[in-house]
Parts: sequence; structure tokens; C-alpha cells
Amino acid sequence: MCCPADASPNIMKTPSLAARRRNTRLAAGLCGSCGKRAPEEGRTACRPCLDIHREDSRRRRQRRSLQCLCLDCGNAAPVPGRLRCKSCGESRNRRRRTRRSERTSQGLCIHCGARPPAADRSACRPCLDNRNQHLRKQGELRAAAGLCKQCGRNPAADGRVHCRPCLDAGKASQAASVARRVTAGICARCRQEPPRPGSPHCASCGERLRISARDHMRRRTAARRAQGLCTRCGKVPALPDADNCEVCRDYCRVTALARFRRNSAARQDAGLCVRCGERPPEHGTLECRPCKDRQRAIASRGIPPLPARYTVTELATGTDHGTWDSLAEVAAALAYAKLTPEDVEIVTDHSPTATLIAW
Repeated sequence: MCCPADASPNIMKTPSLAARRRNTRLAAGLCGSCGKRAPEEGRTACRPCLDIHREDSRRRRQRRSLQCLCLDCGNAAPVPGRLRCKSCGESRNRRRRTRRSERTSQGLCIHCGARPPAADRSACRPCLDNRNQHLRKQGELRAAAGLCKQCGRNPAADGRVHCRPCLDAGKASQAASVARRVTAGICARCRQEPPRPGSPHCASCGERLRISARDHMRRRTAARRAQGLCTRCGKVPALPDADNCEVCRDYCRVTALARFRRNSAARQDAGLCVRCGERPPEHGTLECRPCKDRQRAIASRGIPPLPARYTVTELATGTDHGTWDSLAEVAAALAYAKLTPEDVEIVTDHSPTATLIAW
């Protein structure tokens, strides 16, 4: 039990024995931990002691991570999808923001503070390469163990490389970031141009995202089709002579019908053509004149109306005198063979489409 006088603000607290010993070693130009060697430049400990401290910190962080505790204090549970509790996370972010702002104002790398940053980046190239290499190696080790690549504690979700809490936290953080940028009137991707009406991205970013999503979908569809899987879910084999499984096919039919009915009702309420949604319909109908003409066009019926052809066959000998495209050519062929229409059989080949629309 401590003395009540220790809590008095007027009493000067004396440094501990370890602190006095550390200060004495540093004043003598020695390592503050071992007192045997000179410290490294800009540090208070020598290289062997720094390596020992780093290894101890790594083991302590690993132990707390397995126990689902905050990596800094080790007393409270971390925030879902994060590695630290709320108070430690806020303190860490506050210190990081202060350090980043100081180094940015000085024109230095925000990580090391020793070199100028790379072009259009806030960190220097060596720091960027080291960070990318570390994250890649760490992600590979966690993925090989079946753990989340973000936290390394929970198993990854089905078909993903992150666990469900990290996915939910990342989605919420991304949604909040997009909302802040849209509220500020800037593109959520490039943060430079104003967004388009009804979209969080500007015109150039939206076009790049559309092309990227289209190419990704095409590659995924081709890979699943080559494996004989359903191109939509990619989990079960597709039906014969089809790209989807039975469940996905029925789902696509139902959703397509519901979307058509929803769009048709909205266009009809707006007084527009239910097919194109661009022009008002004709009186007493639901479609405009261009859409009606396009639906009634002969080209939309499938087989085009091919021209009729005439085959000439001699009755006496059965000789085939060729197939001709018009009656004038048939008459010329009969005159050349010195035959009359009574001596031959003329077979007419009509297109099925021409027969259907002849009436």
C-alpha cells in the first residue's frame, strides 16, 4: 500500500534505479541497455540489443495476437477487424498523424524521415519496396496456414483471403471513405476531379473501372467455361450445352423477368416507351413507332427472304440444264439447248421466309 503523501503534486518523484542506470550509460556514450558498446547513430541502444528488443517484441505481439488481445497494451480485446483496442488505436493514429504531418512539411519520407519521397508518393522508394516485400511475404505465410492475410488470427472465409470480421471492417471503412470524399465534392478514386451525378467517381475513373470490371468478368467466365463450371457461381458443373447450372439459370430467368417488369412499369408511369424508354409511345399502345418498326422488320424474323431459284431438267433424258436465278436466264438456257417449255420440268426453290410473308 502506497503512502498518501506520494499522491501529492508537490512532491518530486525520483527516477527508478533502472532509469538512473540508463541515463548514466547514455551520458557516458554507451548503450543504455547493456552498457558495453556504443549505441547506433540516432538510437539509444547498440545493434545486438536492438535485435534482442525486436525479437522480444515480435514474440510478445505474436503471443497477444494468438490470445486475441491488443498488441500494444495486452489488456483489452482489439476492435473487430483491427489489431489494437480502441484507446491504443486512437493513440497510435494520433502519433502517426503528427509524425506524418511533420515529415511531410519537411519534404521527407513519412516512414523513415531520412530521404525525400518518390514522385507522386508520400514515402521513398526503398521504404515502399521494403513494405511491399514484407506484406507479400506475410500474406503468403498466413494464406499457406489458412489464416486471414489481414489479422492472421481467424481462418479465412470461403473463397476469400480475409476473415469475415476483416471483410466487414474493410467494407465499412471503404464506405465511410467514399462518403467523405463524395461529400467533399471529389472523386472517390482519384480525389481530384468532381464526381459524375449519381456516381462516386469522375468520368475517367468510372470508365477505367468499367473496362477493368468487364475484362475481369470475361477472364473469369472463360476460365470457368474451360473447367466446365457454371460461369455465374463457379461451384457446380454447368448444364449440357449451357453456361449456367440449373439453379443459376432459374435465378437469372426470375431476376430478368422481375427487372423487365419493374423497368416497364417505371417507363409506363413516366409516359415513355416500355421497350426503349426514350420516346413517348403511340396512342393506345405501349411502344413507340421506331420500336414497333424494328420488331416488325423482316430482318428480325430470323431467316432472310432469299431470292427464288429455278432448276431446269429435261423430261426425255433427265439431263440437268442447271439452276438459274431468274426466268430470263431459264428462257436463254432453253433457247441454247433448242428446247421448249413442254420438253423440260422447271422446279422453283422458294425461301421459307418469302413463303410466309407472301400473303
